[in-house]
Amino acid sequence: MNIPLFDRLRNAWNSLQSRERLVVGAGAVILLALLAYSIVWAPVQRDLSNLRINVPKQRTQLALMRVQAKQVTQLRGSVPTTIASGNLLTKLEQSAQNRGLREHITRMEPDEKNSVRLSLDSVDFNALLRWLKELQTQNGIRPETATIKAQSDPGLVNARLLMRGPGL
Repeated sequence: MNIPLFDRLRNAWNSLQSRERLVVGAGAVILLALLAYSIVWAPVQRDLSNLRINVPKQRTQLALMRVQAKQVTQLRGSVPTTIASGNLLTKLEQSAQNRGLREHITRMEPDEKNSVRLSLDSVDFNALLRWLKELQTQNGIRPETATIKAQSDPGLVNARLLMRGPGL
């Protein structure tokens, strides 16, 4: 190895007396030890400390996510598949008829794929809520948007709903 810098360092080393070589060598060893500590040892110890704290938290979070994933799978299995727009209209109309709400529906029209716009006038608020709950639990049909306005008669409301079928 004939590198000029290496040659200069070797010449400088050879020009030192034995006592000076001892001091420079000890200084170099101390410098290397400090560099190894600050570049390797300290960061590794800091990261190990962080891992000792974070890994148990992450394991707890992972266990919670696994439980939630099972719940999501079960819920997805319990929701009916997508209902075609015509079938959604039929299901809504039949359900409203069964609940005694059909005469309050003033408008029912398909909106987009798997959704229907409904207008109900002078409907009992509690009956409306029970109907919406039944639609969601039994058929997976849920209100996407709802505008409900109170009437002058207590308990009666006008409702504008966008109902979305299951699967989307």
